Amino acid sequence: MIIKVKKPDFLGNSMWKFNHEGHPITASILDLGWFAEFRKDGLGVRPGVALRALVRIEASYDDDNEALPPRYAILRVFEVIPPKLPTEQLYLPTHSPDRS
Repeated sequence: MIIKVKKPDFLGNSMWKFNHEGHPITASILDLGWFAEFRKDGLGVRPGVALRALVRIEASYDDDNEALPPRYAILRVFEVIPPKLPTEQLYLPTHSPDRS
């Protein structure tokens, strides 16, 4: 999956917040090697970047067989994808009309 970071967890004790296909999700990071590198220097991870990762999605049901919200866990991070920079706009100088 490619998931966009909304709120990283620098402490490692809570869930990260992501967006996936326009939907908010929370997930724990189980890739401990990647997380150790993240804690050392941040790896460029901030809100707005995306992670290409192997994600486990757990479905569960209540006693009435109603679906509960899925739980997400990041098993392996393969890549940190920086946000695309906005395309530079070409600005043409504006000329004020001659006032003679």
